Amino acid sequence: MKNDQHTNTSLKHKFRTGKKLITAALIGCLLLVLAACGSKKTADIKVLSGSYVQEIDQPAKSGQGYLALKVNIRNTTGQEINVSSDNFKLMKGKQSISPASVSVDGISEIDDQKLDKNDSTSGYVFFKVNKKDKYQLKFSPEAVNSENDDKLGSSTTTVNAKNFKDPGASAKAAAKQYIEAVFLNNKTDQQHNDLANNVNADAKKYHDDFVNGLRNEIDKDDVTDQQADKIFQDYVSDAAKRDQISYKVYEAGPDKVTIEVVAKNVNIDSMNFDQLSSDFEKDFMNNHKDDDNINEDEVDKEAAQYVLNKLPDMISKAQVSTDETSGYQLNLTKKDGKWDIATSGSDSSGYSSLRDQFLAGLSD
Repeated sequence: MKNDQHTNTSLKHKFRTGKKLITAALIGCLLLVLAACGSKKTADIKVLSGSYVQEIDQPAKSGQGYLALKVNIRNTTGQEINVSSDNFKLMKGKQSISPASVSVDGISEIDDQKLDKNDSTSGYVFFKVNKKDKYQLKFSPEAVNSENDDKLGSSTTTVNAKNFKDPGASAKAAAKQYIEAVFLNNKTDQQHNDLANNVNADAKKYHDDFVNGLRNEIDKDDVTDQQADKIFQDYVSDAAKRDQISYKVYEAGPDKVTIEVVAKNVNIDSMNFDQLSSDFEKDFMNNHKDDDNINEDEVDKEAAQYVLNKLPDMISKAQVSTDETSGYQLNLTKKDGKWDIATSGSDSSGYSSLRDQFLAGLSD
């Protein structure tokens, strides 16, 4: 009986010992696997900045956008690697998003290049994203010597799409502020806006050019600045109520945006002032055909006053229209945190044409 107990105790001891050895062996294997995984070298990646962008006349669907991420890659792998936009993926759960091919003025995707160990490079990668989602940006380097690819691991960093600004939206709002401040005499937008332009000076210049153009159109000697200013105020007041103006983002980069503006308004120059004057003079002469002391200069002045008196009613009844159905392109550039509309120089042709339309066909 004692021998049987001794035998059972010995067997239990051997079993426990064997179990410990197996456990130790499994732990050893696991440590080896973890060590092997830990030996993979990764590159260091950082997102330096980001912005939503838009190709020419290619807006994204509502809630989506093309996100341009400016990334920095530092080669900490200990060997030479290849770098291109193809090494990046944007991950959301099991979803993998490849870089998009986007062409926007002023920025371009990261160059294909070889990166020596400890060197760094920066550039853009573009992704089509949902603006409210959170992603993981994954960078998987390739060894210049392909035999070493299995020694390289991937790096990831968090990208929260809702944290990045949409310059197209803010530029569109700025363009609207400018037009209402300068051409529609909106006092609020003259004082509070997101523009680097001197809108008060531009509004005064627009007023002066309109007044001078109107005086030249009718008869400069017979129309005072005060009378022309009254017509200007009537015209602008009517424009604020009836002009049809639409805005859309045509192209957008981080610091440069083109906004397309379609404006329908009243064209005063299309009104036949000469015919109005001629009709007035005919009626006047018929009513004074027996008068031998008619002063032609006085008749001209009265004809001018007749036209001025008719204009407000003519403006209010005239249909609004546009000379350019495809729209005028305003170029905006970010300066010290504010948008600057190009009103002169090589980028200002769209602005000049739009301004001419708001001048209602009048020219100084």
